[in-house]
Amino acid sequence: GSEQVVEITSVTLSDGTVLSADDYDIKDNSNKATNANDSITLTISGRGNYTGTATATWKITRIDPKQEDFDVTPDLATALTYDGTAKTVTVTAKSGINGMGDVTVKYDGSTEAPINAGSYTVTMDVNNGSNYNDMTDIAVGTLTIQKATPVITATTSQTLVKNGVAVDISGWASFDNTDANAALTYTLVGTPAGITLTGNKLKAENVASTVSSFEIKVTGAATTNFNAPAEKTITVTVVEKADAGVSITDAPVSKTYGDGTFTLTADKTAPDGGTWSWSSTDSDVLEIISGADTDTPTIKVKKVGSA
Repeated sequence: GSEQVVEITSVTLSDGTVLSADDYDIKDNSNKATNANDSITLTISGRGNYTGTATATWKITRIDPKQEDFDVTPDLATALTYDGTAKTVTVTAKSGINGMGDVTVKYDGSTEAPINAGSYTVTMDVNNGSNYNDMTDIAVGTLTIQKATPVITATTSQTLVKNGVAVDISGWASFDNTDANAALTYTLVGTPAGITLTGNKLKAENVASTVSSFEIKVTGAATTNFNAPAEKTITVTVVEKADAGVSITDAPVSKTYGDGTFTLTADKTAPDGGTWSWSSTDSDVLEIISGADTDTPTIKVKKVGSA
């Protein structure tokens, strides 16, 4: 990158005789050069008792690039944190270094920038430049993407009805882990009497449940890109069964034989959802033909009468 200079400081004949400066002239075609393929040619001509000429040419050649010839961004000594985006490394020739070829950065041998947490060996390929040869797999360093740490969000208090009905509690907590296999685990703290938790199904037996409250621990395992989150504890209060508040909407006062089937609609205010069960006092008159376990059963009029 700096200017190169060639100067003749002495001239010696083939028999070993050293000539004085008065015995020759130097013709300077160009004794300075900077870039590869630039040439320096000097010619010596004898004078006085000497005749003839001697010419020599020096040529600057391209050199191999090295790791220290480049600036690297970001600083690979500092780990990055997973955030779902690709992490790229930029490699450029340092200021003042001219004639470097195009650079291709590779991560574990691939040109695709990594997204997932892990350590990746960064190398680069450099194409031929005016002053530098092409080179492959020049070491750059190691790119490290650390796992992110998710946070569990949960309501710290919940209510469970003592009715023996299993409640799905998978919605009681969530966390910001975006890995496909991310999942939260619910675990009973201790062995509260009459309380069972199978998977995410929690229930309090009507007779056997004697505790007024208990705790559930919510945890999550580490995954590819996330550390295990800090656990959360949910306090659950056990309450007695309450009136579900069932009502039938727009029930007909009477139906005429031959009108065909009709649908009844009902709703309820049950915190745990509960179940539906419809029945007819006389299935010979009115028969529930479908939906007996839903809020909208279909009724068939079979003959005249009351049911």
